[in-house]
Amino acid sequence: MEKLLSPEQVAEILGVSQKMVRDWLRAGRIKGVKLGRIWRVREQDLEAFLAEAERATASWAISPPSARGHKPQPRG
Repeated sequence: MEKLLSPEQVAEILGVSQKMVRDWLRAGRIKGVKLGRIWRVREQDLEAFLAEAERATASWAISPPSARGHKPQPRG
């Protein structure tokens, strides 16, 4: 049987608030299972969320600002 984590456990692991985890669950950013009114997150789904966040961060960090829609601001 897979290990299921509560939103509280996920929040502690990620270092964010429980509200943020619940918001992510409702928005579908973290895949979760809702049992009645209680959310649970499979360990593998949390790992997938972290891997996707890592890929997004890495691709954002290596692309030049102009590719991200930033335009240099005139100085002076």
